[in-house]
Amino acid sequence: MASGGRYYSQSYDLVDNPANNTAPSHPTPLPVHSAVNDADYEDYSNYQKHNPDHDDFDLPPRPTAPRKSQGRGWSLRRKIVIWGGVALLLILIIAAIAGGVSASKKGDGDNGPWTYVPFKTDAKVTSALAFGNGSATNNILDQDGMAGKDEYVMYSGDWKEYPEKEKWITFERLYYGNLANMEMACEVNKVGKNNSPAEQNAIWAAVQALAAQSFVDHRFILAVILQESAGCVRVGETVSNGHLTQVTNPGLMQSHNGTGFNSNAPNASIFAMVQDGTQGTQHGDGLVQNLNYYGNLFWAARGYNSGFIPDEKNLSAAGGATECYVNDIANRLTG
Repeated sequence: MASGGRYYSQSYDLVDNPANNTAPSHPTPLPVHSAVNDADYEDYSNYQKHNPDHDDFDLPPRPTAPRKSQGRGWSLRRKIVIWGGVALLLILIIAAIAGGVSASKKGDGDNGPWTYVPFKTDAKVTSALAFGNGSATNNILDQDGMAGKDEYVMYSGDWKEYPEKEKWITFERLYYGNLANMEMACEVNKVGKNNSPAEQNAIWAAVQALAAQSFVDHRFILAVILQESAGCVRVGETVSNGHLTQVTNPGLMQSHNGTGFNSNAPNASIFAMVQDGTQGTQHGDGLVQNLNYYGNLFWAARGYNSGFIPDEKNLSAAGGATECYVNDIANRLTG
């Protein structure tokens, strides 16, 4: 697996991933010794009578009014209970606020200022193998490809058993053939309002620009967008547990700890989501790194989804991720 590999994209439901707003559990306070902190007056009187040698001071008259009226104040036990309750309430409030912020990032984006610093803007496919088998290209042509067939084919085995580039459909057919689904995907999956025409156009522009910038075939980028988010810009994030750490996969391409949609910067955040998935993030690989590491599109697709390739001779072996992922990508590329 390439270093910083991406773990288990789509190992859970694609977009049905609500924020976890459960407040963290806290241990109960340590027990207090109330007998020491709030000594009984009668007990002390009896002790003093039977132990005259320890009678260091005169016992004051027994109060007839409640202790509170004498200004004695709260006992240590009461202070611990009250202040502990206040502290717990503050923790719950902070957790609720944090959960709300997290939820906003998963749906319609933050409503506050948004900034994005891309990590690997110069990331490009350099693998001669990838260029040789058509998995990468520096010649982006929208009408390059076949007409395709509207059928689903089951592929199996290693990457050579999957359809070669000469059988892929054109970018235009892939885009417009899935446009209606992309335009309805957000409401269908109950993650907010559907893509606006401007947002939809921004997806097209981002894919084309990043394909030219990275040498990843634009059809591969779009196929991954369709597979990961159905093209809904407001898609939620999935959370996957790797062997060492937990990874969040947000955005159109469910990138490795990347960025999601922001309603205050729709075009910029759409570009950022596609950039994270294509060129990688500070925390994990994108399509570029997988193509450079594996040398072909179908191994790269398995690596992107699973974080590694469990079985080079069986690309349906997912290692806990989506078994049909590579097969789905192949069928999107062919019609």
